[in-house]
Amino acid sequence: MSETGEPVTPKSWRVDEEYSTAQVAVLVGLRGKTARMTYLRYERGENDVPLEIVAQVEKLSGGKVTYRGWLAAQREYRAAHPRRERAAA
Repeated sequence: MSETGEPVTPKSWRVDEEYSTAQVAVLVGLRGKTARMTYLRYERGENDVPLEIVAQVEKLSGGKVTYRGWLAAQREYRAAHPRRERAAA
């Protein structure tokens, strides 16, 4: 939790610690050519994050980033990018 009581998002922790998305991707065990983008999509809240990644980041952050931080990031992303309703066919 931050000093204000708000959950610490994965991105705010990563930026504060001066990690790149590629570095965190490797630290949490993501591999391959798309590892950085995969982690970035999790961090933004664009894709649902696996619990294994949540646990790894919580461990790396010393408990600063919890599942609440991931949910906050997901809410922010979804509020900024609402799904369009499909037109009835």
